[in-house]
Amino acid sequence: MSEIEYTVREYEKLPEGTYSAVIESVTENLKRNTKFGEKDALRIRLETEKLGQDGKNLSAILHVNRTIGKGSRLGKVIKQVTGKEMRPGERFDPQSLVGMKVSIVIEHHKNDGRVYADVVHISRCTETAATGNSKRPTANIHGVDITDGDVQFPGGDAASA
Repeated sequence: MSEIEYTVREYEKLPEGTYSAVIESVTENLKRNTKFGEKDALRIRLETEKLGQDGKNLSAILHVNRTIGKGSRLGKVIKQVTGKEMRPGERFDPQSLVGMKVSIVIEHHKNDGRVYADVVHISRCTETAATGNSKRPTANIHGVDITDGDVQFPGGDAASA
């Protein structure tokens, strides 16, 4: 009989920062252990523009319980990505997220001696610099350019700008 060695697979992690990404896939029918027992879950795979050492785009993974309710992580993701706040009795198809352009914030956290690149925020896409740092959006959600004349600065009025 041959032996099999226990190994821990290491993936190249996204550095901490803000990235433009596309929701590449949503995997359903998963189970996840929580402090409240086993729950149905989704895995949302987000492909970024950041290239890894192998020249391929790096991805981030977001796991959420498959529940939408007050305070649920999936409910927050839906609102942040689509702008739609779910109401009691409404249904949502998680596959409708696939292909959506988003902005994600990655932070590193340590657990059991391993470092994880966690998605700590996701929202509708905003422009980001190639370095992964966030950049001020040039237009609002309606696609209207924002100029200094639209903002009143202390010591002056918008008309004199």
